[in-house]
Amino acid sequence: MAIESIEELEQYRETHRQADCYESVVPGVRLQHRCRVSSVLRCLRKYAESLPPDRRATLLEVGCGEGYLLAQIRDAFPDWELVGVDLSTFAVDCARTRVPSARVEVCQGSDYPLDAGGADVVVCSEVIEHVHDDGGLLDSIRDILGDSGTLVLTTPNLY
Repeated sequence: MAIESIEELEQYRETHRQADCYESVVPGVRLQHRCRVSSVLRCLRKYAESLPPDRRATLLEVGCGEGYLLAQIRDAFPDWELVGVDLSTFAVDCARTRVPSARVEVCQGSDYPLDAGGADVVVCSEVIEHVHDDGGLLDSIRDILGDSGTLVLTTPNLY
């Protein structure tokens, strides 16, 4: 099925809830997502160890979906400023409900709600494989991170 418009994506997301991956009764599916979340959090903990004790990091999650990973990040790093973006209005509404302390916005392309250099960390998990211009995505993330930012990127291993 080719999704050719935002409206079609909204309809697809509403009928095929992303939550199925995180709350699936199929153990292998849940395990895959738990492992991914664990890997992302491990990377973020390593980053957090390098920060001064009083430093409050700003994290942007690109493609935050319905906020499942953002909620895990909030629980692990309650003092961080969290920003999430997704192109789905439906997903953003879910994420805002799930993580009310985060700033979550609809975003298409690289129109992020932060200035250049405004994020200390960007998480882009299981997103890049869905993007036609992956180089453009990485360029826009580099701009948001500035010279000293950290990118945590995951993609499925298809082999």
